[in-house]
Order: sequence, then structure tokens, then C-alpha cells
Amino acid sequence: MKAADIRTADQLEGIIAAVFATPEDDLPRLVLADWLEENGDPDHAALIRVSCDLAKKRLPAERKKLLQAELKRMAPTSVPAPMVCG
Repeated sequence: MKAADIRTADQLEGIIAAVFATPEDDLPRLVLADWLEENGDPDHAALIRVSCDLAKKRLPAERKKLLQAELKRMAPTSVPAPMVCG
């Protein structure tokens, strides 16, 4: 395994640890979404971002409806529950 691959794996491991360590905080999930997008997985990144938006308490009804439709289209069953917000 190349040194760059090890660094990448270590980064991901640290980000995922932060997600599990602070389940009430969206920031680690959004960092994970950024990391996923930067490393070739924009679909899962988008799923995480949409779920974090939907978890907001004061969300206009129209925005919520759009996000729910987007989330349904994305088939959220492909991401473990702790990785999404809510």
C-alpha cells in the first residue's frame, strides 16, 4: 500500500471516528461529506448533506418537501444510520 493510500485511509478513519463520537453534531458528517466528494463519492456526500438539512428544526415547508423528495430519490438505505443526520 502506498503512503498516500495510508494517509487517505487514516483521514477517513479519523473523520468516521468523529461522526460516531459526536452523534448530536452535524459538523463531522459535513466534513465526511466534503471528504467523500473530494475522493470520488459525490452521491454519498450529497446524501449526507441532504439528511443534515432535513434534520434542521426550523425548515420551511417547501424546502423540507424538496429535500424529502431528493432523499427518497437517493435511496438512503446504502449509508449506515450514524452517517446521516437526524
